[in-house]
Amino acid sequence: MSNSRLFKIGDRVSVVHDTLKGEIVSFENGSAVIQDQDGFTRVFKINELALDVAVDQYSFDDEEIEKTAIAFLKESSSAKVLHSNEIDLHIENLLDSHTNMTNHEILTFQMKVCKKFVQDAIENGTKKIVLVHGKGEGVLKNEIHTFLISLKKFNDVNLDFHDASFQRFGMGGATEVIFYQ
Repeated sequence: MSNSRLFKIGDRVSVVHDTLKGEIVSFENGSAVIQDQDGFTRVFKINELALDVAVDQYSFDDEEIEKTAIAFLKESSSAKVLHSNEIDLHIENLLDSHTNMTNHEILTFQMKVCKKFVQDAIENGTKKIVLVHGKGEGVLKNEIHTFLISLKKFNDVNLDFHDASFQRFGMGGATEVIFYQ
């Protein structure tokens, strides 16, 4: 897969296993050169980067998100959707195999499923859901929180969210979302 299919010059990106963010300024030898938030130029492999989507760019209108997530949720076993109001977003619980996927593709798929799960909860009048994202490096958790903030700010969805039960999911391993009608 070529660099231009995943990223293009000017894309805002986050480094997957770091808190570093920046803008792609060029490509060289299969890697992306980014200028970080402090103005330094750094080189990273493509699979070490994820698009850093602005809060106002999240939308339920993306047909690809809808199709992929609907297919997953229809085929999901009880191990994947823990209860009707909980979902485990670890990639190994979402797909049988993800060995050929880049970190960007994995994160994108996890967010597609998450968005569809949240959308269904809103449409069904669900009061509370739990999104299990794990602790890890916090990339998925940050994407989920950015998405939830965008729902409040740009889609006028009345919700609050916080870390879910420490005893059940570990410190910071899941986010509980409460919807107010």
